[in-house]
Amino acid sequence: MTDANQAVSVIEAAKPALPNDMRLWGVLGVSVLGLLFNYLNYRHTNAQTKKVRALGIRLDEFRSEVKDPVYHALEVCTDLGRTSEAISVSGTNLAEVKEELEELNKAWIEALDVLEAKLDDANRSQFASGANWQDGFTSSQDKIYGKMDCANNVVQSDANRRKALIEAKAEFEILRKKVRASVEAEISRLAEA
Repeated sequence: MTDANQAVSVIEAAKPALPNDMRLWGVLGVSVLGLLFNYLNYRHTNAQTKKVRALGIRLDEFRSEVKDPVYHALEVCTDLGRTSEAISVSGTNLAEVKEELEELNKAWIEALDVLEAKLDDANRSQFASGANWQDGFTSSQDKIYGKMDCANNVVQSDANRRKALIEAKAEFEILRKKVRASVEAEISRLAEA
């Protein structure tokens, strides 16, 4: 044996040899850790998926049970506000549109009653938090009714009646903004949950 071969033999003999069992246990340990990580990741992903699904359902139910009906009722009232303003700014003598004003008054009463019912539904809904959806509604409703009564009162001057029509619309706009802010706040609260 040459000196070089002897040196290689000595170096090979000096290396710590891992028995095949140790290598097998190492591979098995890494495999078990990988499986454990995959299992924990699976559980975490499932939990997050359930949360996202539940949030999606809550948002969909809030939209269909609260937001859409309330927004529809608000839109009907907004149209009545536009009609009130159109009559107010028209050059037509209000005595000539007496029947139209009476119909407008009835429409406001019906539309505000529907809006009140939708806000009451929101108070009772399990998909909306709190019971404050009607806060300020009665006050605004009374003011709008009072303005529409003034607009229909033929004893009042045309100028006062026209002003009352504009004020009815303005009072509704205050209510509309408050209700929309409540809906948007609820959507934000649900999204953060």
